[in-house]
Amino acid sequence: MNKFQFIFLFAMASLIFSCESSSTTTTDANPAAASGDSVAPAPTNPQASTEMAVKLACREIRNLDDISPLSEIQLIIGSQTIIVDSASTCAEITPDAWDNFEIPKDAKAAVGGWWAGAGDYYYLKIEGADAVVMYGWAEEGADEKDMYQYKEVKRAKLVASF
Repeated sequence: MNKFQFIFLFAMASLIFSCESSSTTTTDANPAAASGDSVAPAPTNPQASTEMAVKLACREIRNLDDISPLSEIQLIIGSQTIIVDSASTCAEITPDAWDNFEIPKDAKAAVGGWWAGAGDYYYLKIEGADAVVMYGWAEEGADEKDMYQYKEVKRAKLVASF
């Protein structure tokens, strides 16, 4: 590279990085910004943002084509993934089906699956500043009163996700 090319590239880089836009784009939705007044950010509901950041997920380790399928149940809080357990199969259980699995209406999420005569089921609930995962099971031929006796299998502190 000759001296002229170096000076030209240096000048262009300086020009690009030193330019600062002073124009402001405004919309009718925020007239205070157009007038130059400071605008406070809209308040957020910490509970709502916590609920959005916490979920249960399934990760397939071995699929149904294998002799014995295997899935990992995960608790996700913001960007943190916590392994809860493993089960033969796992899929989301939608709220309209929760009654079938004795999952309480105030649960935040549910996953589970049935394979070879037995099922493993998990649901998520929030208790104060904790995310709590509950586990229950069902088995072919088992007495109904013995099934879905959910117990706590994982508890984790909720953390802010930014």
